[in-house]
Amino acid sequence: RPHKHVWYGEHDHRSHPTLISGAIMACSTQDFVTWKHEGVMLNYINLTDMVDGSDGPFHVEKPSVLFNSLSKKYVMWMLVDNVKRSLGMAGVAT
Repeated sequence: RPHKHVWYGEHDHRSHPTLISGAIMACSTQDFVTWKHEGVMLNYINLTDMVDGSDGPFHVEKPSVLFNSLSKKYVMWMLVDNVKRSLGMAGVAT
């Protein structure tokens, strides 16, 4: 069976300049020609600022995913920021 490759990317919805909604989406392929939509992996509504407690809305850039063989879980890390681009936080999700 061919190896499955998964691409993760941010999908922003901007209905107003100060509002961001969206999600990290995933697509998979075995041949880099035919792609399958895998759906939402992380919705922006689930993001919080646990450092400063700012309200957001937040968005994500450069999501990456790896498999942790010790915990047997997939781990996503990403850049989390606000509309003003003034946070620049790292985020982790399992």
